[in-house]
Amino acid sequence: MATIDTNQITGILQRRLYDASLGVTLALPNVAKVPDRPRLEIVHLANDRRGNTMKGSEVIREPRSLIVTVVTDIGIGLQSSEDIADSVAALFPEGLKLAITGGEITVTAPPQIGPGFRDEAEHRNPVTVRLESVVY
Repeated sequence: MATIDTNQITGILQRRLYDASLGVTLALPNVAKVPDRPRLEIVHLANDRRGNTMKGSEVIREPRSLIVTVVTDIGIGLQSSEDIADSVAALFPEGLKLAITGGEITVTAPPQIGPGFRDEAEHRNPVTVRLESVVY
């Protein structure tokens, strides 16, 4: 039976951000030390799994979201945060396919850059990437 490895997908998405060398630190989930700013905070969410049976083989489709929040100091200006958010969005163009074991991840829509907001001494710009993982 086909299965989707969420840890593998998370690792592939994080590696794409890391390899891009955007000049910011990645803040990984479940790591106690929060890196300095600027940084990218990463959340990878799986939604409702859909399974289909076709000619005796099972295909599993799972919509997902990658939320990358750009975190900068308030004093460095909005433009820097927005420039970094644009760079993150450019890494995940609609239609991009990334290989996973037994299938692929596809970016299903253009990334959405949300409005920036202040959070104490930080400025945050969320970037949401819609994905679908498919295992055959």
